[in-house]
Amino acid sequence: MAALQVFSKCSHTTVYAPLFRQPAPCPPTGSKVLKQLLTNRAMNILIVSTEEKCGGGARAAFRLHKALQRTGHTSSMFVERRGYHDDAVCAFSLPMNLSARIKRLFRQTQIRYSLSRHLSKNPEVIDNFSDDRSRYGCSILRQIPECDIINLHWVSGFIDHSSFFLNIPKRRKIVWTLHDMNPFTGGCHYAGKCLKYMDRCGNCPLMAAYREKDLSRKIWKRKKSMYDRIDPGRMQFVTPSRWLAEKARHSALLKKFTVSIIPNGLDTRIFAPRDRKSVRRVLGISFSEKVLLFVSHNPGEHRKGFDLLLKAIDLLADRDNLLLISVGSFPPRIQAQIRHIHLHRIESELLLSLVYSASDVFVIPSLQDNLPNTVLESMACGTPVVGFDTGGIPEMVRHEESGLLAPVSDVKALSASIGRLFDTPPERNAMSLRCRQIIEQEYTEEIQAKRYIQLFEGNL
Repeated sequence: MAALQVFSKCSHTTVYAPLFRQPAPCPPTGSKVLKQLLTNRAMNILIVSTEEKCGGGARAAFRLHKALQRTGHTSSMFVERRGYHDDAVCAFSLPMNLSARIKRLFRQTQIRYSLSRHLSKNPEVIDNFSDDRSRYGCSILRQIPECDIINLHWVSGFIDHSSFFLNIPKRRKIVWTLHDMNPFTGGCHYAGKCLKYMDRCGNCPLMAAYREKDLSRKIWKRKKSMYDRIDPGRMQFVTPSRWLAEKARHSALLKKFTVSIIPNGLDTRIFAPRDRKSVRRVLGISFSEKVLLFVSHNPGEHRKGFDLLLKAIDLLADRDNLLLISVGSFPPRIQAQIRHIHLHRIESELLLSLVYSASDVFVIPSLQDNLPNTVLESMACGTPVVGFDTGGIPEMVRHEESGLLAPVSDVKALSASIGRLFDTPPERNAMSLRCRQIIEQEYTEEIQAKRYIQLFEGNL
C-alpha cells in the first residue's frame, strides 16, 4: 500500500503512514511516555463542554479526554449535547417536571429579551457574543458526576456562571481551559481591537446603541461579582496559546488567577502524512492540480477571513490548474474563477487527514484566532500553512520554516505567499517535513496530557 516518507529530526528512521489502515488500538495503559504519568492514586477528572465534538473547543476537549484516559486516570465528559462517540461521555438530562419547565422558560425568555434589546441584529455579531447566563440555572450542578477535578472548556450557553461557580463544593478544584476571550469579557468571544475588557466593558461596539451601561457592562459586572467570591487557590485557567494567555492576564476579571499555557494536542497516528498521489486518486483530484485547502465550520463569519481569501485567489487567476477545497458545515459562496469542491463537515478524522494530505497548501486567513486545531492537523499531515500573523497562529506556523505568514488583512501578501509555495516544490517539501517535526516535538496528545496531569497535581 502506498505511503509517504516522513523523517524525524532526532532520527533518520523512515516512518510510513498507511493510506487507509486504522491506527492500532492503544494498550490499556497507553504508550511508554504515558505510562510514566501513572500515579499512586488515579485522579477522577471531569471535562465539561457544551458540545462533545462539534466545534474547535469541543474537539480539543474530547481529544484531551481520550489522552487522559490513556494515562491511567479516570476521565469522563459532561456535555449539553452528546454525539455518542464515547461511553464515558454523559449528557445533561433536561428536567421535565412542571416547576423546572416554568423556571427554564422564564430564564430563556429573560436572556433572549436582553440580547434582542441590546445586541446588534447583525448575525455575525450574534455569533460572536454570549451571555453569562443559561436557561438551565442551578439544575446542571445537580447532575455533575463525582470527580476530583472539574476541567471546563467551551461552555457558552450551557453553564450558568453565577449559580455554577458559587455553588460547587469547595473540595473540587476547577481548571478552566479557555478557547476564546469570552470568560473575561462582557460577552464577546473575540474583542478585535477593543481593549475595554482590560478595565471594564461598556459602550460595546457589538451593541445596537453605544451606552456606558449596556448589556456588556451588566454581564461584566456579574462576572466580576462571581470571580471576586472565588478563592484563587480553588480555580485556575489554561490557555492553548501564549497570545490568549497574555490577553487573560491583562484582563480586569482574571488578574488575580493563575493562567498557565498548555497547547492543544492531537493523535499523530491518525493525523499523519499520506501518499499524495494515492489520496488524490481516491478523491478524484488530478495530480497536476495545485490544491488549496480551507477548513471552517462557518466561512461566512467575518473573523474567519474567507472574503480576503477569495480576493487573494483572484490575484492568482492567471495560473492554471488551481483547485480550492473547502470543508465545513456551511458551503462558502464562491464568485472567484476557480474550480471548487466543498466536502461539507467531515466527522471522520482519518478521512480528514486524507484531505489534508491531498492538498499542497492549507490557508487560514483568520483575522483573530486562538490556537486553531486545523493548523495542527494540517502540519501533522505534512501540509504547509499560509495565514495571517495574528493570535496564536504564529506560535505554530514558523515563518519560512513550516509555512508563510502575511500581515493581517494584507491580501496581496497572502496571495503572494500562496503563489510562492505553489511555485517552489522543493521549499514546500522542506516545509512539509518541518511541519511534522514540530508537531511530534511539541503538540502530541502525550505531551498535552502530561502537562495537564502536572497542573492537576499542582506541579506546573
